Amino acid sequence: MSAVGRKGMLLSGPRQIGKSTFVQWDLIPVLEEVHDAHVVYIDLAVDLEVDPSVSIPLALRDEVRVFDGFVMRVARGLGLTNIRLGGLEMAVEQAQSTYSKRTFGLLQTLARACKRPLVIVLDEVQLCQQSDPARRALASLTRSAVRLNRDGLVVRVLATGSHAHKLRKLVANKQEAFYSAHVRALPRLGDDFVDWVRTRLAPRCRPDADLMVRGFDTLLHRPLELMDVCDALRDTGARSQSAADQVYQLLVDERATEGREQLIARMRTLSALELALVRVMAETGPRFAPHLMWCKQRTAALIEVMQGVPPGSPPSTAEIDVALDGLANKEIIWRGLGFAFEEQRYAPWILAMNPATDFQVEFDESSAMPGERPGLTVPVLLS
Repeated sequence: MSAVGRKGMLLSGPRQIGKSTFVQWDLIPVLEEVHDAHVVYIDLAVDLEVDPSVSIPLALRDEVRVFDGFVMRVARGLGLTNIRLGGLEMAVEQAQSTYSKRTFGLLQTLARACKRPLVIVLDEVQLCQQSDPARRALASLTRSAVRLNRDGLVVRVLATGSHAHKLRKLVANKQEAFYSAHVRALPRLGDDFVDWVRTRLAPRCRPDADLMVRGFDTLLHRPLELMDVCDALRDTGARSQSAADQVYQLLVDERATEGREQLIARMRTLSALELALVRVMAETGPRFAPHLMWCKQRTAALIEVMQGVPPGSPPSTAEIDVALDGLANKEIIWRGLGFAFEEQRYAPWILAMNPATDFQVEFDESSAMPGERPGLTVPVLLS
């Protein structure tokens, strides 16, 4: 709530590590109880069919109506003909038609009506990058907050996101919604959390403490997954630590296997070029530069290995861009200022696969015109 947050704040962390839980269970109560703030929580992922350009103003409008409804009920009960809402005087019968369709008007009305510091919390804000209207709506929200702060009101915008790369794009330049705002990484839950979960198990079915910590690492420090595993462990009725150790490890391994199988299912839909690109990305990590010649040559070499045919010319920049967009649409990678896997465990899983034996890619010569590149068709994943 300090001046540092006037331009907004971004809270980043990998998927499913407890960002939303932290915001709803810990942060919002502190904002309400310690800072006497009025908090509006907007989960942009609650309905992926609704564009954020629609859900953000609707949430603000609904919140304004909460105050408006109370004021108008009192006004009607007292027989008043005019009311004052957010510093604006209007006729009671006309109040419902006065809502501004612009974000600034909604935010200003809400900030004045609540008569307290106002905090807008946007969960999964990276979804605002999915369309131009969503980007404009987000920019309008943050710029309106900055303007209202200059006018003497206290308005803050806090946003969470599942990928630091995605959030950094929002602060990259003056055209972005959170330009010059702070990006903070949510610390991962560690041994203390594991110990807290472990102490809530009956003594007879508590796995070894170190084993539970290693299992939490395997689960990518996702608190709900650990709690689900412990619930399943409790249901098995294990009556000794040795039995609990065995069952716990089995349950953790099953979770990891499920994740790998989900990745494999997605990779079954990839073209040879897409497969080669994810392999190069796993090999090179942050050095991945798909448009540079050395990277194109490595990609072409992998396609040769998978198809078992003489190498062709390296893929063009346009072909690579189409393939990268396809990988992003299938939620295997994120493409923004840089490139990153949607889940950090994808890289080691992909590196563990052998391009020569784990993928069988058909070579379609019929689709190529003389002098053109043969078609790179969908692969068959063997393992």
